[in-house]
Amino acid sequence: ALINKLLSSGYKYSDIGILSAKKNSSNDLIKIFSNNNIPYINHNSDIIIDRPEIIELILILKFMMRYDWE
Repeated sequence: ALINKLLSSGYKYSDIGILSAKKNSSNDLIKIFSNNNIPYINHNSDIIIDRPEIIELILILKFMMRYDWE
């Protein structure tokens, strides 16, 4: 449902990225994408987790989770 909302707002499939912490979760997502004709590229998490941009993103997300936004 969220992907459809993004697409109807003008985003393209190539604008959307999903990170999954566990391989089982990504397998479930792949099934959903396949069943709904949603194109996807599955990167092996052992390789992608070591990429500098992913490490930076994880650090930013961890920081944001600690920050009191109120």
